[in-house]
Amino acid sequence: MSFVPAPPGCGKVDPEKHFLAHASGNSMNGGKHPIFDEDLLPLERITSSNAGSITNTTTAIERFDAAGEEQFLLRDVRKQIDAQGEVTYLLVARNPEYAVMEANDEFVTFARLREILKLPVN
Repeated sequence: MSFVPAPPGCGKVDPEKHFLAHASGNSMNGGKHPIFDEDLLPLERITSSNAGSITNTTTAIERFDAAGEEQFLLRDVRKQIDAQGEVTYLLVARNPEYAVMEANDEFVTFARLREILKLPVN
């Protein structure tokens, strides 16, 4: 993933908080609002101290795979409460071919999706 500063004229944009990234892959290609490979994604940096509730939002997540390679994921966050009242958070891809993952300490949420920008095709 490469980070690109949000350009001027994009509304209320704070260069310290907002950035653009291109989507890569097809894990979010599905549902009512699919995100396609190369879509431009305006994101807002978040930390545990300023994120607020991220339930029912789309977030950018960093993790390391079994080989130690850094991965960036974009997932919808869903809250699940079981019969005993235990809360878990699920990371859901919009493409049904991808498994739902249970959030744990290996996932670091670092940004929240603001919208999807569709660039004109030349």
